[in-house]
Amino acid sequence: MPDVHNNHKLWDLYDLGKGRGAELSLTNVCNQVIHSWIWGFAAGENGVGLDGVFVSSDRKRRKCLYFLSIDMLVDLFRSVGEEEIYHIEMRRDETGEMKFTRIVGRGLGEEVEGFDLPDDVKQALGDL
Repeated sequence: MPDVHNNHKLWDLYDLGKGRGAELSLTNVCNQVIHSWIWGFAAGENGVGLDGVFVSSDRKRRKCLYFLSIDMLVDLFRSVGEEEIYHIEMRRDETGEMKFTRIVGRGLGEEVEGFDLPDDVKQALGDL
């Protein structure tokens, strides 16, 4: 079982030869990275370069390990970094902690149905 003393021993904790594909939402991939309990680099065949990372969150570490290719990571960081957030709704939960309840955003130049942008936001986006 992965713990704080062995989380770097991927080859002992997981059967890396029995990997299979998985589809995760952008939110789930981000959670794996942000809350990573396991984080290991995968070098190229000759030990040169970076092919990607092995990652698993604190919640998933007992069940699975994900491999994120370097190309996928670059695309992930680019899509998150280029997103334009233009509407956020927050509410306090029963403990009084403020929580995000809705975040509306779009990539540069992407149209969003069902949400009318305020005029000042439309103007600012038109100036880009």
